[in-house]
Amino acid sequence: MNACLPWDGRGLRILAFVVVAIVYLQSTGCRGATPYTAGYYSRNLEDATVSVTFTGNHLVDRATFHSYVLYRSAELTIERGYDHFVILKERHTTMLLSPGAHENAIIKMLKVPIPPDQISENTYNAREVIQELRTKYLELQKVPLPKGFDSGDRS
Repeated sequence: MNACLPWDGRGLRILAFVVVAIVYLQSTGCRGATPYTAGYYSRNLEDATVSVTFTGNHLVDRATFHSYVLYRSAELTIERGYDHFVILKERHTTMLLSPGAHENAIIKMLKVPIPPDQISENTYNAREVIQELRTKYLELQKVPLPKGFDSGDRS
């Protein structure tokens, strides 16, 4: 028996398990759910078409992912001088290698009057989205209103 290695095989397995568990817990969310401002990004595709994504850890539920994508879409719509947006494509993906997921939407921003062929169940009034989601999510109340936001109805 080597005096420098007091651990038997079982002890090394336990130590390895503890180290892996600590690393996992530190990297996956002992800090809480991913906050809104840390999880989104957007990319311009065309003049009024944008890809909006929210990525979060395993503590963010699917409804919150969707709401955060809607909220960011509404912010971008207002900041760019538009009134409404329509979701052209949406996808929710669960990540396998790290706990969490992301939701992505391709949106097209629209101005009033909205062309009849653009009106669907996926068409949103940006100001209404912001007002509704700010009352539902306390975290969004801490986010400054987008530049150009006013409470006036432009529907």
